[in-house]
Amino acid sequence: CAVAMMGIVMSLRSVATIVTTFIYMPIIKIFKGNKRNVMIFAGVVNTVYMLAMWALRPGIIVFIVCTMIASVIGGVANMPAIALYADCAAYGEWKTGVDCKGFVMSLYNVPVKVGLTIKGFIVAGILGMIGYDATVTDPAVIATYATGFNNGYMLLGAFLGIAGIVILLVGYHLNEKKVAECIAETEARKAAAGKQE
Repeated sequence: CAVAMMGIVMSLRSVATIVTTFIYMPIIKIFKGNKRNVMIFAGVVNTVYMLAMWALRPGIIVFIVCTMIASVIGGVANMPAIALYADCAAYGEWKTGVDCKGFVMSLYNVPVKVGLTIKGFIVAGILGMIGYDATVTDPAVIATYATGFNNGYMLLGAFLGIAGIVILLVGYHLNEKKVAECIAETEARKAAAGKQE
């Protein structure tokens, strides 16, 4: 039954992602425009969701509802991601004097592609570790597969979510005020350089 519901789950996740576009602005206002904190919030929601699904192992309907909620809130992290790249590009230009916006923004898709590739290896690895065999029809063995996959997939996702949150907390210190100052100073430098020519 759960396998038959997979198409429904994936379709509902896509709908949840669309809903995200409508709730992003109210959420960013709650965080007073701080894109980093929105990403941390969404990361915490996704991590809590994964840990809850791992610990509780709910039925399919509860799983679908929780997945929808987590997709709506967690999807909010996708919205400010590209803006954080743009902030880094503005900071880099301010720091070095070299306009590298095109290069930095072109790198946006690299982690996405690498992540998708790694995800494929992780899923295959988890299926290999639990000894998955698609031809098995024994309900007891299928239940064992579900438990093993839940343990691997949800716990690894939660671990990666925690790692992402820590990286944002420790490694990303740009805020909107600092970015605005960097942009203003860079523009002033460019204007001054234009007058000297």
